[in-house]
Amino acid sequence: MLDAHWDSERGHTYPHRRTYPHQWLWDSCFAAIAWAAVGEPERGVRELDNALSAQFDDGFVPHMRYAFENNERGPRTDCSSFTQPPIHAHAARVLRIATLERVLGEIRRDLEGGEPAVTAALRDCVGALAEL
Repeated sequence: MLDAHWDSERGHTYPHRRTYPHQWLWDSCFAAIAWAAVGEPERGVRELDNALSAQFDDGFVPHMRYAFENNERGPRTDCSSFTQPPIHAHAARVLRIATLERVLGEIRRDLEGGEPAVTAALRDCVGALAEL
């Protein structure tokens, strides 16, 4: 289902292409978490990055990025002037853990069969990273 609703050009998962083609902050946050859960945290990172890209200079994060120009809902035509509670912080944490686990797994595989002293030192570093 995620794949069927993924817009690769805009980099987000939309609820319905015709009815709701816009990028919604909460939807994108939960989609990012879902992408991490199905083993594609890179899409989740892209989704969250795109959702946050419309942030105002004062830090305000709009709840919607429009799929097309809209001047009926606020001072900007690319996004809304409303917001939602900050679920994006939780989504970012889930993505950080998912991407870190993937990288650590790759490092662990690369360490197999390496120089014993170097491998032991690197394993200590990997262990420290895993505790973050």
